[in-house]
Amino acid sequence: MDATAQVVARGGVDALSLRQVASGCGTSTNAVYAIFGSRDGLLSAVMMEAVRSFTAEQRAVAETTDALADLLELGRAYRRWALAHPELYAVMFGGRISLGAADDPAERIPEGPLSGMQPIVEVIERGAGTGTMRVRDSVTAAVSIWAGVHGFVSLEIAQWSHSSLIERDALYEIHLLAISAHWAA
Repeated sequence: MDATAQVVARGGVDALSLRQVASGCGTSTNAVYAIFGSRDGLLSAVMMEAVRSFTAEQRAVAETTDALADLLELGRAYRRWALAHPELYAVMFGGRISLGAADDPAERIPEGPLSGMQPIVEVIERGAGTGTMRVRDSVTAAVSIWAGVHGFVSLEIAQWSHSSLIERDALYEIHLLAISAHWAA
């Protein structure tokens, strides 16, 4: 699955050759078919692993009594996961694999990347409930926050990897603080 994610992240689904992936992993295409059933099955498995891994990273953020601090931690977790898994990030958010594109409903991915957004929605609702965040609609706020974090991380991976990590860390913290300041009550 790692080899598939790398190929798809670099060249898209059309670049994926099961023969090439199997050969690169020291196995046969028959083994790939035995495990995943088909090329689409392998692609679905890669996407499901990306979603599972990303969502687990978001869910691992401990809940505290400070919703704004938790929001910052979710933003840090988002970036940490993306930088640790750039191929899965590209697969999940780069439009490389279409969600639910399979003709067979059983092969569709049950949860898309936005399932990882639920922890943000929960933190926002908690913050609105305690009066620490000014929010009319938690989903709209979550999408806005997600877009800001996603935009920064996408630019970092695609364009800024040559910059020092210390500089990028500092800039990301400023970015997160600006986002949280907007939503703070």
